[in-house]
Amino acid sequence: MSVTPPSRAGSEPRFDPEAPSLVLAPHLAWPTRTGANLAIDRRWRAMSQFLPYVDLVGREAIRRYAEGAVVSERSYANEERSRIEAAARTVLRRSHYLREKFLTPDFVAQAQAHLADSAYGTVLFSYLYTAPLLEQDPSGRADRVYLIETHNDDFKWYRTLREATRNPLSKLTARLSEQATVQLVQAYADQALLLHVTEADHQGYEPLAPGHRFFLNWVGVEIPEAPSPPQPPEDVVRLVFVGSLGVTMNVDALHHFAERFYPALKEGLGAQLAVDIVGSNPAEAVTQLCETHGWALHANVSDERLRDLYASATFSILPFNYATGAKLKLLESLAHGVPFLATTKVEAQIDQVHPLCLLSDEPAGWLGRARAVQADGLTEETRAALVAVAEPHSWTARARVLVEGLQQQFA
Repeated sequence: MSVTPPSRAGSEPRFDPEAPSLVLAPHLAWPTRTGANLAIDRRWRAMSQFLPYVDLVGREAIRRYAEGAVVSERSYANEERSRIEAAARTVLRRSHYLREKFLTPDFVAQAQAHLADSAYGTVLFSYLYTAPLLEQDPSGRADRVYLIETHNDDFKWYRTLREATRNPLSKLTARLSEQATVQLVQAYADQALLLHVTEADHQGYEPLAPGHRFFLNWVGVEIPEAPSPPQPPEDVVRLVFVGSLGVTMNVDALHHFAERFYPALKEGLGAQLAVDIVGSNPAEAVTQLCETHGWALHANVSDERLRDLYASATFSILPFNYATGAKLKLLESLAHGVPFLATTKVEAQIDQVHPLCLLSDEPAGWLGRARAVQADGLTEETRAALVAVAEPHSWTARARVLVEGLQQQFA
């Protein structure tokens, strides 16, 4: 894959809060289910409270937000590529898997049409693989601000996938995508402000783009209007896992939970243990795990049903053997007043841990914490204290910080 960044010599990008923003997110689909889709949609919906409006060009629809609400939406035809087709194109073109999966001719045509509109003062490219669309900006706006939401440490992401898979095509695809990410960073790190969601992610990019311009753009969370009810002492310990159930990282996490943590929890708690697995499009492997262990599978639930499942939970679980995208899961659990049991693989993705939460790779540690909380229950005060950890990360609060940051970066 070759990339040729555009030249904006002599131009001075300037952030103008009086101008609307454009978001190009070829992965974005509504209703939002995956972490990346939730992050892009919620962040820029909140940003529309501080801008005239925000237009999001997604996978099959274009949505406009103003004052934090949808004001218009229209669909467009987009012929998507299958995973196998995208992987084959990645190998043949020595390219980036997600670029081949999502940058279809239909999406690119919509992106080009919107880029031509000089009304947009700021353009965000969701993921690095979308950044080559910079080259197709015909607006003539030399002061336009370009942002790239990196979402994760892509180098770590693809390296981990390469090491975790036994499939030769998947292994090659991950290696080529990692190499393509290097080229993208080197081509566009000086053309746009990179938005990283953690300092750990920033450090992943720094060696390839030393001193690159960036802003720490922590993920946010929606705080439910009604807190979860208290849980009495000696109640059943109910664990909930929430995530897109067709995503490899989540499927691997559930296998890891079944093999490492569940046996000790089941032996120690017996009939006092219940497990809820919640998410969209469950893979066959997830269905089989639930049937084997007697876990309750809740597929493609509504937002209201998800809130109910959190309300009944004692803990959320994040049993990742590797992770680069668990930030939303951590904050969402806290926002519902639910402590979490997590592996140490996610510790770099949260800046404050409530004492009831646990970061440990030891099954005995998980069991001990579960027993302690079961003995004491979860009071209204405890639920409120957990929510308080998440409140500074509300999407509106994060959007306000980003606007202030952009004003400082592009004064």
